[in-house]
Amino acid sequence: MTEVNTYDSEGDQANEESGQELAELLHALHEEDSIDPELLLPEEDEDYLIEEKKPDVYVVGHKSPDTDSITSAIAYANLKNITDKTRNYIPARAGAVQDETQYVLNHAEIEMPLFIDNVYTQVKDIDIRQFTGVHEDVTLRHAWSIMKERNIVTIPVTEPIEHSVKERFVGLATIKDIGSAYLDNTSSEILSNSGTLLSSVARVLEAEVAYDSGLKRFEKGKIFIGAGDANAIAGFIRKGDIVIVSNRRVTQKLSVQAGASCVILTMGAPATQELIDLAATKKCTILCTPHDTFSAAKIINQSIPISYIMKKNNIVGFTPEDYLEDVKDTMTKLKHRDFPVLDNDGSFIGMISRRFLLYARKKQVILVDHNEQGQAVAGIEGADILEIIDHHRLSSISTINPVFFRNQPVGSTNTIVFEMYNEQGITPSKQIATLMCAGILSDTLMFRSPTTTQVDRVAVLKLSEIAEINIEAFSKAMFHAGSQLDEKSPAELFSHDFKTFTVEGVDIGIGQINVMDQDELVSAREKLQTYLEEGMHEKQMDMVFFMLTDIPSSCTEVLYTGNGAASLLENAFERPIVDSSMKVEGLVSRKKQLVPELIVAMQK
Repeated sequence: MTEVNTYDSEGDQANEESGQELAELLHALHEEDSIDPELLLPEEDEDYLIEEKKPDVYVVGHKSPDTDSITSAIAYANLKNITDKTRNYIPARAGAVQDETQYVLNHAEIEMPLFIDNVYTQVKDIDIRQFTGVHEDVTLRHAWSIMKERNIVTIPVTEPIEHSVKERFVGLATIKDIGSAYLDNTSSEILSNSGTLLSSVARVLEAEVAYDSGLKRFEKGKIFIGAGDANAIAGFIRKGDIVIVSNRRVTQKLSVQAGASCVILTMGAPATQELIDLAATKKCTILCTPHDTFSAAKIINQSIPISYIMKKNNIVGFTPEDYLEDVKDTMTKLKHRDFPVLDNDGSFIGMISRRFLLYARKKQVILVDHNEQGQAVAGIEGADILEIIDHHRLSSISTINPVFFRNQPVGSTNTIVFEMYNEQGITPSKQIATLMCAGILSDTLMFRSPTTTQVDRVAVLKLSEIAEINIEAFSKAMFHAGSQLDEKSPAELFSHDFKTFTVEGVDIGIGQINVMDQDELVSAREKLQTYLEEGMHEKQMDMVFFMLTDIPSSCTEVLYTGNGAASLLENAFERPIVDSSMKVEGLVSRKKQLVPELIVAMQK
């Protein structure tokens, strides 16, 4: 509150508006302390700009993606974007892309899918309340008015970023901050201490400028009420002071002569030409306000800038990428009502509070080429699974709500996706046809895998026509690109195409490398045999089997490690192990041949 040195007893009274504002401020302060924010719902009001956009749906394969997994994600996301305009379907990958897959993407001139290592809920999955912040020179009165209109208790302070539509976050102020400045501050130098703009004072007091001395901002001086004996008053006024006075012409003149930087005439008192001429010689600004002296003295503090009371240090905020669990943990430790959300460059996005967490949207995903929890992207148990498109055995993925689940015994997920294009009467583009054709050829090992069906063959013939590719030549080039093994480290070879399975409570990892030339397997075998055990512990598996598959001869050498792995392998194929490995003619498929045989052997 402004310090009043003398009281003008000429009948100045507080107007009804000022009293009402004080009552509202006290009520708001009480409400901020007493309302349980968990009981409040996000309000709908036009001052907030809640971003309206289509929800994102991630179409993603397993954690060790092969060509079928990556290409089916892209192809199916493309189909969904054509047939469903209510969502934005994003092809994604949950792991590194293999050389074979990279060759396919380059050939089709398709960008690599977005990498996501988890689908945990993030701040960007909340309906962040977005609205424009206020400039640091905005008055307390204006800030308070905005907060009443928006029904908020925290207001952000921002500044423009050059050559950008964004604004940089500089601080925030709360109802308590405004209340403290308005009710607790008794300094008569608050305008100069806060660097208040003259224009802000004029706006709050609804004053006209009778004479403009060029003063822009108050930098020194106190607020003084020009009431009482004029000569006595003159002795108290110092250079730079702000004098509030009614229609007392002697006091007005003495104030200007004493060096006041601004004289505020109340009750609509006019500035005489004599006073204006004197103000011009003394460089004193003259304002005329319709408010009475008491009211002017009472509300002048509302002209101080929000920057004077705002918090700008040690403010806890979040980014859109922050995970909700971390946000909840932070919020429970703090009693703040609202928290700013900022981009990585410090630009302001909006505000969130604890109640907003109740309405966070789970990540929406579509799984392709797998339906096993251990192979899925991290956080899948908390995501909203909309669909599963797969060609593997049914496994451990569970969902809260019913989902669209399409599972067919074909050689590739892309075969199923191509059927879905046909069912919708949609012909894929040349690029998408190339991807789907490559996915089928890769997963069926150019039709050598026992998983191959006539449906796969027909799909490849049709897709190769659309893609304008030679099946034989394209397949050889693709497999050759994926079998450049000499420069890979043991760890890279191990994770090249690695999937996990849980059988009878035992965690089993199975990797596979496919080559067109048997000689390429020599260095790979040496590297893997020395790394298998280390890789098994790193992946936290009980057993690991690794398939080195020569595509032309349809023969696989199986390496192994883990307690009981050797006997399980022998029981599965009923043949002895030679030199720490087993060669099996006709074994090319992990899911159709190796996994079923291991399951039967374990059950025995």
